[in-house]
Amino acid sequence: MNRALTVPAEVRAVLLRALAGESRHAAGLPDPLPMGRVLAVVNEASDSTDELKVLAGENEKGFFLDFFTVGNDSTTSWHGRVLQDGTVENLENFEGQFGFPFHRDDPARTAAERQRILDHNTRVGEVLRAKGFK
Repeated sequence: MNRALTVPAEVRAVLLRALAGESRHAAGLPDPLPMGRVLAVVNEASDSTDELKVLAGENEKGFFLDFFTVGNDSTTSWHGRVLQDGTVENLENFEGQFGFPFHRDDPARTAAERQRILDHNTRVGEVLRAKGFK
């Protein structure tokens, strides 16, 4: 099977429309959109300081665009995938971005939940590094 080097224009258009709901930098998505390379996307017309990284690929379900956004606060982020039909899927994401749980009457439960979140976030960081997003 010959693999595409770029996403077909009609699929890119669908990916772009869906990505626009996820980041104000979506309009900076390159045309043509190369596959298999992590790209830092910037929409020069936007005043957003958010960061957007994307990675286009293809699997048995068709073309997709993985994305990772980091908010202008540098502490909130989101990792997702846009499918070639425009559907957006949530992928592995960091937990605890808006605070850790606190169980006033059960410190052991608080500690266990914090450890679960830290372990989860370590795995998410590994996934993001493997893709080239971190």
